[in-house]
Amino acid sequence: MGDGKVLTIYKSGGISYSTEETEENLKGFTFEGTWSEARKIAENFLEKMRTYGLWPKNPLMSIEFREVGWAGSRKVFFPNGTVKEEQNFGPSVGFWLKFDGYKLWGPGADFGVAIGKGGRIFSAELFWKDVEVEGKTRVITLEDALKRLTSEKILEVVDCITINSIELAYHAYAPGVEQEYLEPIYLFDCTLNNEYNSYLYVSVP
Repeated sequence: MGDGKVLTIYKSGGISYSTEETEENLKGFTFEGTWSEARKIAENFLEKMRTYGLWPKNPLMSIEFREVGWAGSRKVFFPNGTVKEEQNFGPSVGFWLKFDGYKLWGPGADFGVAIGKGGRIFSAELFWKDVEVEGKTRVITLEDALKRLTSEKILEVVDCITINSIELAYHAYAPGVEQEYLEPIYLFDCTLNNEYNSYLYVSVP
């Protein structure tokens, strides 16, 4: 795209956009607006992607605002061998991707926009699956899903797990990974050890 910008379009559905990591364009990535302004910037960016045709084709696909948080910190390693210390990159605006009202969850359903200085888009990952309805399947009961959850190995390394909510959803594989159908799951919004928020899931067929 020029100017150190990279846009990747996935045949299976989705785009990835980023600016090249140079010392110059990482300077002063402090966003000076409010988080509500960050959300508006992200929504305007999504609307542009829709007008460009970079959007789910199935009308049953929709998005729902999820949260605004920090885009995170990390160490950046440059080709000349220098290392920039960890730093915040500004707000990250996340959205839920839904199919027929049910959330998609997993690496193939990441839908977020990171915003940098001056309100410009630093990076965006908008992944979806272009799917059609072909049939239905039975799902296990919630009681059986809880039994499966308690048998998961993650429970062997945590002292306490609090389940905040449970809902039916779909699991989406990573972009570029072949997926015959969207996998129905029970999605558990949990708090681990009374401190860390996490999502756990159980397959339901």
